Amino acid sequence: MSKSDSVKVLDMKGQAQVIYEIIKDRLNTLQEAALAADNLDMWLILSQEDNLDPIQAQLIPLDCWPPILQMIAFVRSPNGIRRFNLCGTDTKDLYEWPYKGQEEPKQYAELNKLLEEFDPKRIGINIGSVEWCAGGLTVNRHRDLLAKIPKKFHDRLVSAEKTCTYFMQSMTQRELDVYADVVALGREMIAYTYSPERIIPGETLITDLRWIYWDRTVARGLELSFLPYFRLMRSKQDEEKFGPDDKVIRPGDIIHCDVGIKYLRYHSDHQELAYVRRSGETDAPADLKAILAQSNRLQDIFMDELTHGQGASGNELLARMLQRAEKGKIQGAKIYSHSIGRLLHEPGPLIGLPWEQKDTGLRGEVKLIPNTCFSMELCSEGPVPSWQREAVRLSIEQEVAVDAKGKCYLPGGRQTEFHLI
Repeated sequence: MSKSDSVKVLDMKGQAQVIYEIIKDRLNTLQEAALAADNLDMWLILSQEDNLDPIQAQLIPLDCWPPILQMIAFVRSPNGIRRFNLCGTDTKDLYEWPYKGQEEPKQYAELNKLLEEFDPKRIGINIGSVEWCAGGLTVNRHRDLLAKIPKKFHDRLVSAEKTCTYFMQSMTQRELDVYADVVALGREMIAYTYSPERIIPGETLITDLRWIYWDRTVARGLELSFLPYFRLMRSKQDEEKFGPDDKVIRPGDIIHCDVGIKYLRYHSDHQELAYVRRSGETDAPADLKAILAQSNRLQDIFMDELTHGQGASGNELLARMLQRAEKGKIQGAKIYSHSIGRLLHEPGPLIGLPWEQKDTGLRGEVKLIPNTCFSMELCSEGPVPSWQREAVRLSIEQEVAVDAKGKCYLPGGRQTEFHLI
């Protein structure tokens, strides 16, 4: 088995089964705390066929068809939270299913029965203003809801933003275990693309790598998380020799990627570096390796602050990390990390942006919780005399997880040496 095939990708039947089991585990494990985040008596999720609410898309099996109006309700009852599917989507045994048809009047009739029976005082709907995962209720669906439920419930409708944030940010232990394979697959895709079999110095174009990566993603039965990005970095003397628009990968170049895959509804997001050796070289130049090592030290700070930062906001974590980086004499430190997992860039605390290293606003005020994952995205810089450059900035990105005890760890390892071509 080749390195790029070391993680088995399940067939579609196998994927459907794992996704079903994970949804069931998430519902049983997370629903109580999710509703408690906004003190909800009911959480109502409405969306439309072909335009699913981001939350709705995570609540239904892979092997189902969601037709017409989609309606799921979580209701607090004397016997605990009950969950109802009020639409034609076959959700197996994940929800009670009082109406299996696709006629909107009958769906709303079932919803009104629940409202009258349980008389919820706080009804959460997905109209968040900070996290886009919490803003899935469309204007049309909101308008129809107001028109079709009794007016006495209108004033009880509240934003479920904290509920959405908690539900999408949190991962169960089963998910953390599965996510380790997703991360490993993501890194394998990079190793495959950076291999000498794919890159011939002096011939291969940097623009070829997107298609090599993309084709390999499809061949492995995976999806792209986002459009693959590859760029060249090179010495001042080589840039002057070949021109700033040269696309050919040449000896002495660094290749930087920003790529990700999607598998089992989870995203990866990685940035790694390859060095194209010149004749006689066995490794990258020492000055370039020193910057990568410096960025690794910044990663160490990042992970330590997550381990000891439960309950802190993204803005607070950013300030602590940068203070330690300055004390540790890490040159040009920047941190712009985001949560990842079921979504690519949300919904946990935002820890910096490339253009904002102090206060990222309300998204930066979201608190760190255990059982979550982040893309540890950051960079540092340093002088590179071998390239005749006073400063070269190297960006790297790896996935980290925070377990139930708050310990931050690397589920798929990290890059500490250049890929060599």
